[in-house]
Amino acid sequence: MNITTRSFVHKFASVVIVLGAVLFAVALAVPAAVSADAPTPKWINGFVMDITGRHLPNANVSVTIDSTTHSEQADEDGFYSLQFTPTEWTIGHTIQVVATYNEQQAVNDEDNATAGIVQWVNVTFPYEIPQFGGSSAGLLLAGGFVAAVSLVLLTDRKRK
Repeated sequence: MNITTRSFVHKFASVVIVLGAVLFAVALAVPAAVSADAPTPKWINGFVMDITGRHLPNANVSVTIDSTTHSEQADEDGFYSLQFTPTEWTIGHTIQVVATYNEQQAVNDEDNATAGIVQWVNVTFPYEIPQFGGSSAGLLLAGGFVAAVSLVLLTDRKRK
């Protein structure tokens, strides 16, 4: 073998080794990039609210990722927290949260699952939900209505 042939073989072998190393690195990286399996459990936390931001207590909440649904009742502050195991969710898939309050439903399906362990997804009813028990304005309104009706009835009785 002369020097030119030996030099060519040496360069060719170097190129083959570098290409092999690059292909090996790509082969190792592709499964990690293609696989979007969730590596950890996922907690979906949030609040159920009306459009004014008032938290709605004890709403029924169902959260669905992929084909798995978990449900619970929100607490007194409208807070809920549901856990999905690593096999029940996939990064990038849609999270759908459905809240039911006083037989009315609100849905939030605008979020996708991220790689984090905890993800916040709030549900907001697109209108104000009246709650006379905790509202001074509602109590005053109801009291004023009762007073007005009583006044009309009393003045009508005196005329007869």
